[in-house]
Amino acid sequence: MCRPVSLCIQLPDRREDEGASVGVVSVLDRITVSPEICHGSPTIRGLRYPVSMIMGLLASGMSTDEVLADHPDLERDDVLAALEYAAKVIQTRTSVPTSSA
Repeated sequence: MCRPVSLCIQLPDRREDEGASVGVVSVLDRITVSPEICHGSPTIRGLRYPVSMIMGLLASGMSTDEVLADHPDLERDDVLAALEYAAKVIQTRTSVPTSSA
Protein backbone atom coordinates (compact mmCIF):
# COMPACT_ATOMS: atom_id res chain seq x y z
CA MET A 1 0.00 0.00 0.00
CA CYS A 2 1.35 3.40 -0.94
CA ARG A 3 1.22 6.16 1.59
CA PRO A 4 2.01 9.84 1.18
CA VAL A 5 5.41 10.89 2.43
CA SER A 6 5.48 12.75 5.70
CA LEU A 7 8.62 14.78 6.16
CA CYS A 8 9.59 15.56 9.71
CA ILE A 9 9.83 19.28 9.09
CA GLN A 10 8.13 21.87 11.24
CA LEU A 11 7.14 24.65 8.88
CA PRO A 12 5.91 27.95 10.26
CA ASP A 13 2.19 28.52 10.03
CA ARG A 14 1.96 31.55 7.74
CA ARG A 15 -1.16 33.53 7.11
CA GLU A 16 -2.00 35.98 4.34
CA ASP A 17 -1.51 38.90 6.70
CA GLU A 18 2.01 37.64 7.47
CA GLY A 19 3.14 37.81 3.85
CA ALA A 20 2.38 34.26 2.69
CA SER A 21 2.00 33.83 -1.03
CA VAL A 22 -1.65 33.65 -1.97
CA GLY A 23 -2.55 30.62 -4.08
CA VAL A 24 0.58 28.58 -3.29
CA VAL A 25 -0.42 24.95 -2.81
CA SER A 26 1.85 22.07 -1.88
CA VAL A 27 1.88 19.10 -4.23
CA LEU A 28 3.79 16.84 -1.83
CA ASP A 29 0.78 14.53 -1.50
CA ARG A 30 1.81 13.14 -4.91
CA ILE A 31 4.98 11.67 -3.38
CA THR A 32 4.39 8.21 -1.94
CA VAL A 33 6.50 5.53 -0.27
CA SER A 34 5.80 1.82 -0.27
CA PRO A 35 8.23 -0.98 0.58
CA GLU A 36 6.83 -2.93 -2.40
CA ILE A 37 7.56 -0.17 -4.92
CA CYS A 38 11.14 0.79 -5.82
CA HIS A 39 12.44 -0.68 -2.54
CA GLY A 40 10.71 2.01 -0.51
CA SER A 41 12.20 4.97 -2.37
CA PRO A 42 9.94 8.01 -2.67
CA THR A 43 7.99 7.74 -5.92
CA ILE A 44 5.47 9.76 -7.88
CA ARG A 45 1.95 8.57 -7.03
CA GLY A 46 3.17 4.98 -6.65
CA LEU A 47 3.82 4.80 -10.41
CA ARG A 48 7.37 3.41 -10.05
CA TYR A 49 8.89 6.74 -11.04
CA PRO A 50 11.36 7.46 -8.22
CA VAL A 51 11.80 11.10 -7.27
CA SER A 52 15.54 10.58 -7.76
CA MET A 53 14.95 9.61 -11.41
CA ILE A 54 12.89 12.73 -12.08
CA MET A 55 15.54 14.88 -10.43
CA GLY A 56 18.24 13.15 -12.49
CA LEU A 57 16.38 13.88 -15.72
CA LEU A 58 16.01 17.55 -14.80
CA ALA A 59 19.65 17.74 -13.69
CA SER A 60 20.75 16.29 -17.04
CA GLY A 61 19.21 19.30 -18.75
CA MET A 62 15.80 17.97 -19.74
CA SER A 63 12.98 20.47 -19.50
CA THR A 64 9.75 19.67 -17.68
CA ASP A 65 8.01 19.43 -21.06
CA GLU A 66 10.60 16.91 -22.29
CA VAL A 67 10.19 14.79 -19.15
CA LEU A 68 6.42 14.83 -19.59
CA ALA A 69 6.69 13.94 -23.28
CA ASP A 70 8.94 10.96 -22.51
CA HIS A 71 6.78 9.77 -19.59
CA PRO A 72 3.09 10.20 -20.49
CA ASP A 73 1.92 8.83 -17.12
CA LEU A 74 3.35 11.90 -15.42
CA GLU A 75 1.68 15.27 -15.00
CA ARG A 76 3.24 18.69 -14.53
CA ASP A 77 2.33 18.65 -10.82
CA ASP A 78 4.25 15.37 -10.46
CA VAL A 79 7.46 17.08 -11.59
CA LEU A 80 6.72 20.02 -9.30
CA ALA A 81 6.16 17.58 -6.44
CA ALA A 82 9.55 15.98 -7.09
CA LEU A 83 11.20 19.40 -7.01
CA GLU A 84 9.36 20.41 -3.84
CA TYR A 85 10.27 17.11 -2.16
CA ALA A 86 13.94 17.47 -3.11
CA ALA A 87 14.03 21.04 -1.80
CA LYS A 88 12.54 19.99 1.53
CA VAL A 89 14.91 17.03 1.89
CA ILE A 90 17.90 19.27 1.23
CA GLN A 91 16.68 21.69 3.90
CA THR A 92 16.80 18.86 6.45
CA ARG A 93 20.14 17.28 5.50
CA THR A 94 23.77 18.17 6.10
CA SER A 95 25.76 19.21 3.05
CA VAL A 96 28.25 16.76 1.60
CA PRO A 97 31.28 18.02 -0.32
CA THR A 98 31.17 17.05 -3.99
CA SER A 99 34.93 17.38 -4.59
CA SER A 100 38.14 17.42 -2.61
CA ALA A 101 38.99 20.99 -3.68
